Amino acid sequence: MQSDTRLRHVIALLPRWRFADPALQRTLAAVEPETGIDAHELASLRAPTLLVWGARGRILPERHRDRAQ
Repeated sequence: MQSDTRLRHVIALLPRWRFADPALQRTLAAVEPETGIDAHELASLRAPTLLVWGARGRILPERHRDRAQ
């Protein structure tokens, strides 16, 4: 049972390690909000869509969140 807990812990850390990669951080920092989906495109989505942004999210810069709002 303890090995299952350790395995889950390692799996949970994998995304954090990946996003800590300086090359990925530079790539994400270079993406401008205007290159993403715009309000018109978002409104045209047929599937139910939920955008979630954590108060301490660190994957994309805040300017992306501001545009999505």
